[in-house]
Amino acid sequence: MRMANRSYLYVVDEVPGEGTTVRPRALAEWKWAVPDAYRVLLSPAPRAVPSTIWDPPVQAVLGDYDAGVAALERYLDALPQTEEVREWSRAALVALHDPQRRGRHLLLEVGEILEIAALPGADGEVGDAELAQAFERELAEVARTEWWIETAPGTTSKDLAQATGAGAWPSVLYFQPGPVDAAPAPAAAPPAPPAPPAPTPAPQPAPMPPTPQPSGAHPQPYPALPQTYGALPQTYGAPPQPGYAVPPPAPTGTPWLIGLLALVPIPFLSALVSGIVMASVGRGQRRRGGPNAENGRNAANWGLTYALLTVLLVVGHFVLLFTLARDSGVQGFFPLGTVITLWFALSLVHVVVSIVGGLRAGAGRVFRVPAIPFFRD
Repeated sequence: MRMANRSYLYVVDEVPGEGTTVRPRALAEWKWAVPDAYRVLLSPAPRAVPSTIWDPPVQAVLGDYDAGVAALERYLDALPQTEEVREWSRAALVALHDPQRRGRHLLLEVGEILEIAALPGADGEVGDAELAQAFERELAEVARTEWWIETAPGTTSKDLAQATGAGAWPSVLYFQPGPVDAAPAPAAAPPAPPAPPAPTPAPQPAPMPPTPQPSGAHPQPYPALPQTYGALPQTYGAPPQPGYAVPPPAPTGTPWLIGLLALVPIPFLSALVSGIVMASVGRGQRRRGGPNAENGRNAANWGLTYALLTVLLVVGHFVLLFTLARDSGVQGFFPLGTVITLWFALSLVHVVVSIVGGLRAGAGRVFRVPAIPFFRD
């Protein structure tokens, strides 16, 4: 597919893939990412349907229009209420409540963004398997309405534009498709009798060449609208989308790899620092969603578990050392060194867990290890 690196939001009354003619109507688009506003709109009971832009096996996400708008209203109310957020929220809701723009379903086309997201796990070229995995991760990230609303108050100032759509509602989209899956055209009527010759018309300017079609896209039965992206009239006084420079989240193993701070040759202290920093960095992944959020939570739970066990084992070692050595005169490494030996074994396990977790999380896979569930979301 030729990439424009955008996610596209349409309104449809039909369900793609059910044999009916689908007539997508443009609503909004965002470059380099799928903004949270689009995900919240699709979050009530999203489902996978064939893409209306790209050839199989590329898929899109379909959701209920009215339920999605209700979820977005709750989400926008929960965001930090700055002046810009209120203006951008009003622009979104004015467009979504417009009777001439409403429909039965919302359709989110994410093929281009998923191809970018799948690149780190692909061997040079993104194949069907990588795209399918990326789509499953996106669908799972979309389908959690209450999580989006609960975390909305913590949205940072740099994320507020993509969380609201930055006032760019509605937009002229890069892909402005006509009907797809349409029925075949009727048979041609018999030729009419020849008409008398008409007077020679005045010369006309040469027609514009047809708009080239991206490779893999459905042919457009009507000419595409002119591309006015970035030059749309600011109907609601909003600036152009600042989120265009924000890349999509990529898999990261950083929360796990932070655990290697335990290798710093400062006994006990480096272990405590590594566990606490793992927890802090891991919790910072919540806003990224998907595997990043899960890996961040798992790394945070493991880091705090390791730090807590370090405190208990080290304190236990010194208690055992002074108690037995003073009261019974026991000498030799064992049994006095039993507890500290357990801590060394735990630290070795911690280093292995940090390396394996970092590698798997960096490949986009969720890594789990038994730990105390300090964090559950």
